[in-house]
Amino acid sequence: MKGFLAWVLGVGLLVSRLAQGAMPPDVTVARFKGDRQAAVSLTFDDALPSHIESAIPTLDRYGLKGTFFLLLNNIRPESTSNWDAWRAAVSNGHEAGSHSFTHPMLTQIRDQALLDYEISGSAKEIETHLGVRPTSFAYPSSDFNHDVRQVVRLVYAFDRADCRVWGGAGFQMVDGIKHVDQALRRKDWLFCMLHGVGEATWGPIDPEIFDGLVAHLARQSDAVWTDTYSRVAAYIAKRNAIKVIFRDVKPDSFDFRLRLPDDPHIAMIPKWPLTVKVALDGRDPKLARAMVDGSLLALTPSVCGHYLLADIETDGRWIQWSWK
Repeated sequence: MKGFLAWVLGVGLLVSRLAQGAMPPDVTVARFKGDRQAAVSLTFDDALPSHIESAIPTLDRYGLKGTFFLLLNNIRPESTSNWDAWRAAVSNGHEAGSHSFTHPMLTQIRDQALLDYEISGSAKEIETHLGVRPTSFAYPSSDFNHDVRQVVRLVYAFDRADCRVWGGAGFQMVDGIKHVDQALRRKDWLFCMLHGVGEATWGPIDPEIFDGLVAHLARQSDAVWTDTYSRVAAYIAKRNAIKVIFRDVKPDSFDFRLRLPDDPHIAMIPKWPLTVKVALDGRDPKLARAMVDGSLLALTPSVCGHYLLADIETDGRWIQWSWK
């Protein structure tokens, strides 16, 4: 009997809140930034001269950013792959991750000091030269096990292992386009590993094919979010962990904030924003207003027209939303 009464009271409260228009609003985090359907990250291994001479200029020409996993022994003053060049790339929005010093098979290293040198030592070296602590690591030869990964995850927020390979004998533009189309159908994140662009390294990609694929991604920018490995990985990790908290819910206004769990690994992730979707539910989008700490937030309509989008910082501040 007590259980039945509790159920009746619960239903009564629900009906009352519905009547007052006080149910939590339809506020969700978009699957990808800008409510795009898929994400793509182009990653380049080994800090090769062609990355500076060809890959980065091509990406810059189309306004896209890539991730370069630096093999530190390949960075030399006499080479175009030098620290000044990588500093310029990072200042222009590209990501510098670590690919170790010497490209060893990490699972074969028995000396803990040597393993730390390749993993954490390379992070310190990159930070020393670029002024930015790297947040991602690519395993040399995709070689890792549980123990190696535990060491990596103490230093880096993200690691890259198996992924699509772009380049090598027989690789054509149609192959890359097929991978992008597949990511769109699956609403998934495609991250690709590349090496040299045109030069004779392991699995080089033809410069014309690379240019064509980057152009294809640029044309698809309304549907595909192309960004660095860490930016997309951070978005997904926070999207999956975030909770939307509400207060002061009224028919025409509400407050909300994004709350992340108290987790040491989440704390390593840079505080980049998430795209939040607020359902219009038949309202005029011109009446919407969102503020944080007294400042207006930019709002944009979703492609489908049923939501308004706002990029929200994950710092826990309250957002005041109203329909006026």
